Amino acid sequence: MRYQAFTLSLLAATLAGCAQTTPPQDTALALPDAWQAQASARSNASVLDDRWWQLFGSAELNRLVAQALQGSPDLAQAVARVQQAQASADSVAGSLFPSVSLSGSSSQRETDTAAGASTTSKSSSLSAGLSYEVDLWGKVAASQRAVAANLQGSRYELATARQTLVVAVVNAYCQLQAVRERLALAQANLRDSRQLLDISEAKLRHGAATELDVSQVRSSWLVQQATVLSLQNQQPPLLNTLAILAGQLPQGFSVASEPLLELRVPDVPAGLPSEVLRRRPDIANAESELAAAAANLDAARAALYPSLQLSGSAGLASTALLSLSGATQTLSLGASLAQTLFDGGKLRAQVASSQAARLQLLHGYRKSTLTALGEVEDALNAVALARQQERLQQQSSREAERTLQLTRIRQQQGLVDMATLLAAQKSHASSRDSLLQQRLVRQQATVTLIKALGGGWQPEAIV
Repeated sequence: MRYQAFTLSLLAATLAGCAQTTPPQDTALALPDAWQAQASARSNASVLDDRWWQLFGSAELNRLVAQALQGSPDLAQAVARVQQAQASADSVAGSLFPSVSLSGSSSQRETDTAAGASTTSKSSSLSAGLSYEVDLWGKVAASQRAVAANLQGSRYELATARQTLVVAVVNAYCQLQAVRERLALAQANLRDSRQLLDISEAKLRHGAATELDVSQVRSSWLVQQATVLSLQNQQPPLLNTLAILAGQLPQGFSVASEPLLELRVPDVPAGLPSEVLRRRPDIANAESELAAAAANLDAARAALYPSLQLSGSAGLASTALLSLSGATQTLSLGASLAQTLFDGGKLRAQVASSQAARLQLLHGYRKSTLTALGEVEDALNAVALARQQERLQQQSSREAERTLQLTRIRQQQGLVDMATLLAAQKSHASSRDSLLQQRLVRQQATVTLIKALGGGWQPEAIV
């Protein structure tokens, strides 16, 4: 009997060495040596820091990001998914070890006969059992590789969720400050328009202005009122968005004001195209999904082959109650081999399904790679364009301000009419507002580029 058990163990160890794993699929793409966008030529000197939002130089923004990273419900969900994946990995890892059980019982039984006699029987027992499925074809090992890859993927998803959260906070903060500054500008223009209207009405009463002059100024004043009202209504949704991102109640949530033009716009290092794929957690997650799919395919193939179950038990039994004195000993060892002979093609269909799932993920990975490279190119172009447009808008704003100053002087001297001054005022207000909006466009384009480059994420070991 011992010889047979030894033979089975040796056979199991030999067959276990026959387990095969699916070779890794080649996912490499021929990557370009440099970006096409001109902006990248001077932006590859350093590596982006993972706390990139601090480059904007805003203490209030830093506070909001820290608050969001601490209290965001979305981030908490991602953390819980990592914990769930860890528990699944621990559960599958337990399948590599034998299962051991222990049971005990004690009973007393009395039997009365028809003749009035009675008999009493007592018994006590204690037994231990052991069962173990030999991983002949690497099915359990493949399942363990799959859950390990899923665990790593959940960590990459957590990094992606963190990036998405920070990007949303930075964008909402910049939008809020832009709206506030545009509102302050619109309110100042509204006061100027009211002053011009009062002056025009006074001139009309003295015969120095016409009804047309007054009507033009009043029309401008009414339009400016509508602009102020629109900008005022844009603030609450942005505040509510920031509150929700930070995991705070919208009621009573506040953000300190900060001039938009005083926020620095960082110069983002683009690096090389070959580096992007290593710096993006979503790409790393796609690779983990491929690794998990390959392991699931191995497990499905292993299910086609026989399974070997080893079992053993040992026990003590006695005819005493709550006692094992004078107990008899039992010991048993067993091995069972099982093979599915017919299942209507179910197992082979599962193999085919796993192969198709792996192929689907492979194509998805390649698409994600191409999308990532395209996003960086688009973001680099957007940043370069926004920088040029802002520079031109700054020049336009300076000229509009100079024109307004000169027009005011000439109007006071009686050399130009009220309509000319009103036009100069409109041009200055519009130019200044456009400058604020263009700065916001540049800031958001920079944030989009940072996200496309991976947000300073440092890759971990990929399963």
